[in-house]
Amino acid sequence: MKISLVLILGLTITTSFCKAAEASTYRYRNLNQNAESINIDPYRKETPELASLNVPDEISNGIKTAPLKYLDKLIIHLTKWTADDYLKVKSIHDWICLNIDYDMVGYNKGDINIEEPHITLRLRRGVCGGYAALFRYMTYKAGFESTIVSGFTKGQGKYALGEQKILTRHAWNSIKIKNVYYLVDV
Repeated sequence: MKISLVLILGLTITTSFCKAAEASTYRYRNLNQNAESINIDPYRKETPELASLNVPDEISNGIKTAPLKYLDKLIIHLTKWTADDYLKVKSIHDWICLNIDYDMVGYNKGDINIEEPHITLRLRRGVCGGYAALFRYMTYKAGFESTIVSGFTKGQGKYALGEQKILTRHAWNSIKIKNVYYLVDV
């Protein structure tokens, strides 16, 4: 199994790294030397985001009231403008990032279970599991093999054991594009 880590598909990054990513010296780390080398310039442009922002009102409003009925139309809109599989995935990623709010109330309560995609769509909010489930479902409907990866993250974890921070549960995705698996953290 080939596994690579590519930042262009939307891994969560800090503000300081975002500024560094805009510099011409931006690089991604490919953990698999056999994987295809990717020119990242097309993925840093605004086209996927523009497709995500210009969803027709019928689809945008329909997703709020009948998510499963309008989801296929949304996915077609987000992917039809390009034949590039990376850009299709990026467009889906961007739509989720721009339209689903992070559920801080749920996170603060410790309610970070994975939600059903239609619930995340209808509520327009979720925690990492909701984002991961929605990304997996939308990319699956777009014809990609995707899975949810569950694990732990360190860093600014909210939950502490005495003075010592403990690892926080987290969920992200693995997606197969051109026979290579990539990790994506929406």
